[in-house]
Amino acid sequence: MRNLAVELLTHLVDGMVRGCPVLVATTKELLCLGPSLDFLVTAAAFARAGLPTRLRQRCRVRIPSQNPGRFLGAEGADLLVIPTDQTEPALIACRDATILDRRGVRQVGSEPAPTARAYALAVWEEATRFPQGLTAFGARFDRLWDGAWPLPQSLVDLIPTVFKLGVALHGSPQQRANLFANHLIERAKNAELPWRLLISDDEWRTFPEDRLTAYLLREPGGLTAGELALQRAIEGTFGVGGVRIDSGVHSWWDREDAAKRSRLLTLARSTPTLISPTLMASLFGGLSLATLLGDGPVSGLLAAELDAGTLGRRATEAATLTFLAADAAVTGILCRAARRGLLDLSWIARVIEHGEPATMSQVLLGLASYPEESASWGETTERLIAAVRGLPQVDGATVLTLARIAEGIDPAVHPGVYFGLLDLVCAAEPAPGALSSPLLERLWPLLDVIGDPVARRRVAAELLGGHWTCPGPGLLIDTSGTLRPAWLHTLPDLLLASPELMVTMTLKELIRMRPGRRGDPAPWAAAVTKRWRGDPPTVTDALIAADAWYDWRRHAVLDPGEGHQSAMSWLVAPAWVHHRAAGPEGLPPHWHRGHGRAPDRRPPECNWEAWRQVMIDLDTGLAAVHVRSITAPPTHWPWIYSREQEQVADLEARCLDTEGRDWLRQAAARDT
Repeated sequence: MRNLAVELLTHLVDGMVRGCPVLVATTKELLCLGPSLDFLVTAAAFARAGLPTRLRQRCRVRIPSQNPGRFLGAEGADLLVIPTDQTEPALIACRDATILDRRGVRQVGSEPAPTARAYALAVWEEATRFPQGLTAFGARFDRLWDGAWPLPQSLVDLIPTVFKLGVALHGSPQQRANLFANHLIERAKNAELPWRLLISDDEWRTFPEDRLTAYLLREPGGLTAGELALQRAIEGTFGVGGVRIDSGVHSWWDREDAAKRSRLLTLARSTPTLISPTLMASLFGGLSLATLLGDGPVSGLLAAELDAGTLGRRATEAATLTFLAADAAVTGILCRAARRGLLDLSWIARVIEHGEPATMSQVLLGLASYPEESASWGETTERLIAAVRGLPQVDGATVLTLARIAEGIDPAVHPGVYFGLLDLVCAAEPAPGALSSPLLERLWPLLDVIGDPVARRRVAAELLGGHWTCPGPGLLIDTSGTLRPAWLHTLPDLLLASPELMVTMTLKELIRMRPGRRGDPAPWAAAVTKRWRGDPPTVTDALIAADAWYDWRRHAVLDPGEGHQSAMSWLVAPAWVHHRAAGPEGLPPHWHRGHGRAPDRRPPECNWEAWRQVMIDLDTGLAAVHVRSITAPPTHWPWIYSREQEQVADLEARCLDTEGRDWLRQAAARDT
């Protein structure tokens, strides 16, 4: 029986993988004898049961078969028992068939793969010892086998373990405890086994927890690669099941043992954690981070202390925390601690002063992960951004992450942090506008809706501070020269302090910034004067049209001779004759009431104070050429109702010669 069963399984598993059916040829006489036929049926049943599940489920057996051609063709049988006189028709039907005699000796066909016989022998040996495990064997082995052929010897070596697992998992807890202690641990010493495939999480949870915990807590120093793999498998299944090993840790722990400290620090990094944060914090209480650095990574311990609410006791170890901040996991923990108020920001200040460039970038990423909190830390976060901005190079992935984080910050609430991140992104993005353009596009709608005067001033102060290269003053003027956001003109003191803005701003926007009664007009007047010196007629006309000339002139500081030029520009400004009459003389309609068409907009007003200022500026008098320029149509000085005679007298008093007075009298006679 053994030889026939082993050979049948050997050739059947090999033939099914290669697509070659197996035939057992015997005499018709033996096929008619009950014991002989039972013998063949038993061997074939074992061979089929010993297959991996994926093969067994499609394996077709025919015993006996008088018509092999039919079953090798349309029926697609994998194992047939045929009379010897049907051998030739069977080979005609399938040339690749393997033919064995009734003892299992191959008569026709190729040699099976080398490990096929080793597989069959191992299955026979284990099935003989644990017959109840044969049914479950195929399914568990199927999880391990990826379909590769010839079968790897490492999988053949796992067959005893697979059988024992099948028996123990359907047995008592004591059987599983014995299996773990006497077999699995021994196997792990010699080879790194695929534990996650061999034993599922649900199956692991049927093993005694105390045995698994004791093995998990073993110090890894003297363990083989296979034993470490078994530890990782137990750790993983505990994590999936939410198992806490606190009870086992209590009896095992010795704080003076560096190896045990190292093991616990490693386990503390498990996700989810296997040890309660409260227990971890108490076990390591009083041990400094400097002491623990030699034992292993402390990020898991710091996370436990954060969850337990005791991380604040590490505040005195700022220097060590700064060193540890180079680890991304530690950075995230420290940032969460700062967010919850367990740690102050002194460690960030030390990072800025003493940290490596990579550490500063890492800490900035950690802080920016909590945009609202980090933004509220204002100066500290801005200092860190500035420090990273000053680095020779910023990692591309870091820039991309910071750009995404900036999208979650409201620039109206935290302008310094938003503009700092935007500036950093602008400077380090892979191509101009690749990352910064979306941030700029969302900026203006958010700023336009700010209604709080204090918030407006805070945002404007950040934009105009002069320390940004990207969101600087130049961005505050759109392509048409208009200020943005729309409310920015209400903060002239900040705008006028920006030299760059004064150069690029349109004249209309500059005049629009005229301060109110409580504002200081001197900076505005100085900015307008600077623009006026470049083009007196244009600036004067714009000031008159906006009813702002007198506000400018009375606060402007002009050089000698500029006053006279200012007065002449005022007298001949096109703004006074913008609204033309329909009459032949082309006089403005506000000179003669009732004449001419209605103006298309409110005409500029001429008040007596402005006239007096002009007369003061004409202190050097009017030559004949000046009088001609202010009286020749369509140019004409503006009349002030009920003071026309005084105006004529003022001008006549400043004429330097008779010709000028004659021109003046003729113009006055024509217009009154």
